[in-house]
Amino acid sequence: MIFYLSFGVSAMDSFPRLCCANAMVDSEIIALTQEDLGKLIKFDADLYFVILQSLTRKIRMLSYQIQEMAFWEAEQRIIHMLLRLTADFGTTTQDGIKLSIKFSDQELAGLVGTCRTTVTKTLNCLKKQGFIDKHYRNYTFTRPLLT
Repeated sequence: MIFYLSFGVSAMDSFPRLCCANAMVDSEIIALTQEDLGKLIKFDADLYFVILQSLTRKIRMLSYQIQEMAFWEAEQRIIHMLLRLTADFGTTTQDGIKLSIKFSDQELAGLVGTCRTTVTKTLNCLKKQGFIDKHYRNYTFTRPLLT
């Protein structure tokens, strides 16, 4: 059984959610009304703390994304996203660090707020310099992007 607790601002106000999710495997979903959640929080300090931590992480992540979008060049954002993906989804192999997820140049462009051609150009440059090996949507990092 996997326990996943994620709260956004929609759990605390009456506005509609900004996004949705789809279960990739058979799942049991339990929904709480805002009123029920409020009652639980009043009686469980640990739950309150977990929710506070979740919201704090989201604020920190969004603040960092705003900073990246405002002050970093597209190439920097692409490399930083690749580093994050490597940390979260990378597996060490004899050839380097291989990502266990697949994505297109367009999907990566959407993640970092740039166009597909900039992503393709940056990835081709990294490949030419020997940092990555890319076959279709499979990525292996053959040398560290940062030292």
